[in-house]
Amino acid sequence: LAFGGALAGVAAVGWSLHPPTGGPWRPDLSRLRFGLWADYLSPPQWGRYFPFLHSARPPAVPGLRAWLDLPGGLLALFPFCLWALAAPLAARPFRERRDLGAFLKGMVLFHLGLASGLILCRARSGLDLFVLSPSLVLLACLGWLGLERWFRREWLGSAATWLGAAAALASGAAALLLNFRWGGGLQRGSPGIYRRLSHGFDQPSAALERGRDLGPLDLLVRFPAAPPETIEPLVTTGFSPAIDRVAVRLLAGARIQLGAAHGADAWDWGPTMPVDLAATHRLHIEMGSLFPPPAHPYFDAVAPAEKERRAKLGRLVLDGRTAFDQIRDFYPATPGSIRLGAPSPGLPVAFSGRIFSARRGIWGESAGALAAFGPVRLELTLPELPSRSGLPLISFGERGRGGVLSVRFTGPDRIRFGYDLWQAGQFESGELAALPGSTHRIAVRLPALEGPARTPEARAEAPSVALQFDGGWSWVTRVPASADASGRIYVGRNAVGATSSQGAFPGEVGIERRPLGAIPPPGPPGSVRILLRWPRGLRGHREPLVVAGSPGAGDLLGVEYLDSGHVRFTLDHWGRSFITSPAVAVNFDRIQLLEIVLPILETPSHASGEFAGRVRVALDGAEVWSAPASFFHSPSSTLTLAEDDIGGSCDPAFTGGIAAVVRGRD
Repeated sequence: LAFGGALAGVAAVGWSLHPPTGGPWRPDLSRLRFGLWADYLSPPQWGRYFPFLHSARPPAVPGLRAWLDLPGGLLALFPFCLWALAAPLAARPFRERRDLGAFLKGMVLFHLGLASGLILCRARSGLDLFVLSPSLVLLACLGWLGLERWFRREWLGSAATWLGAAAALASGAAALLLNFRWGGGLQRGSPGIYRRLSHGFDQPSAALERGRDLGPLDLLVRFPAAPPETIEPLVTTGFSPAIDRVAVRLLAGARIQLGAAHGADAWDWGPTMPVDLAATHRLHIEMGSLFPPPAHPYFDAVAPAEKERRAKLGRLVLDGRTAFDQIRDFYPATPGSIRLGAPSPGLPVAFSGRIFSARRGIWGESAGALAAFGPVRLELTLPELPSRSGLPLISFGERGRGGVLSVRFTGPDRIRFGYDLWQAGQFESGELAALPGSTHRIAVRLPALEGPARTPEARAEAPSVALQFDGGWSWVTRVPASADASGRIYVGRNAVGATSSQGAFPGEVGIERRPLGAIPPPGPPGSVRILLRWPRGLRGHREPLVVAGSPGAGDLLGVEYLDSGHVRFTLDHWGRSFITSPAVAVNFDRIQLLEIVLPILETPSHASGEFAGRVRVALDGAEVWSAPASFFHSPSSTLTLAEDDIGGSCDPAFTGGIAAVVRGRD
């Protein structure tokens, strides 16, 4: 079958001999050289990921097909075949081993005759390996034995044996890898086995890549002033001919189109965009080939829908504007196969503009980077068709230890925001008025967007989700600790596989880093203003608001919950006095502004012991308690807000939601 297939291929494509018009038949030497190189010498391309072995890169020979998928030459793939050159030594002395000599001559003539026919063929095929390798490997085995006998000295014979064994092992490994990738048969026929093999073989590369960014590219580019309709390459990934490319098409009037091509397929172009040819532009590139293959351990903690999205999405963003967005196929690639502005088959020119810098970008936003900015503002348009299931706005972390902030319709013109945290439960806001198809601005502070809390105010705010809808405070609630800051922030996507939300928001979600608005101004020295929402169901409990000092010498201002509409404030001067306010009416359904004035909030002196002062508490601008009290002189490092770390008469922490904390200024 192999011989028949090879001869059929020769008959179909013709020989490397052609009759020039009006001239005699003559050999096409460039094709002959190419055939010899392809079948024997062409080195395969090696990648970082399973199955590691990729097609040989075809040389730039005029007239040859640009998209030949050659696995590599026999001598380059299987170094053991080099021992075939020593096969005549196996028949020495020739007079005594005439039968073996005749067999060798016949085998050599058979191989050369078959190789000549294949090399004269116009095209190349991976079938050449199957046709030529059996005879060459048999000759190599005889050459291996011949070398061992020829070198009669013990150490030379042993060296020949061990070198041959090493070459045989290397050739066997190459043959095994070649079978893993041959025509994609294993991947199509037994996808489960292929995934397990890929996941196991890629463990070393995953260990080496841990802590490194993979995925999108961010380029600083200056486009050239070239003739209209010129196409120039920007990024090429993969192993020729199995490559994916991103290019720019230059148009008249300082306009461009960005597009992509998969292998030998036609180019797909995005919308026409005006550019300043004298300026430097930021180009963000997302391609599935910039990620490891889907079975790689990199994707173990990624939700299946997000894994599919990363593997299939091609997206180009130029200066913040989407220039190309398409779900498409990609060939596998590794970081070493990424080429910037380089020629490729079918696009032989190089990029004539300038690429000033290239770095790995971010799929989603880096949580560490967002920590420097804190809260964000989202701008979005709700879908025309109301959805009762959650639409993701922001997700963060990884599958199994992440979360998602979402929005859903509860009626024709009513919505709720939700916060779903893996292994901790779901939280939901009250209903808000919003029409389908309407555009809104949402400002939000999430624990996952915050960096390490270094001040008492930041530590008090950190456990709470705080959300503003169209400029007004709409929701604040305390939530359990979220994913660590080494995760990613994803805008408009449910990247963690939360069951409460769909996979993606149906539309664009704009994001910018901006502090929350509607924050109360600072009060007088020695005060703190807290925007909060009281927790429900804690009758009889006492929670901390302001704490300073140490066990046995501390002051604790707390709040005690009396019933469904009243609280009272308490001041515990450790071991000396305990005073309380009258009952205070509060609203458990909305956010209120609490102002506390205490001497221990002022800049402390270096004195020690006790001193007299006054406590004052106001709610929504109205004073609800004022009384004289005694206090300890305490270092400023002992001050905490909404948490009690010294023990005493309060629970460990305030469990309501805190939207903002503002200290008084001198």
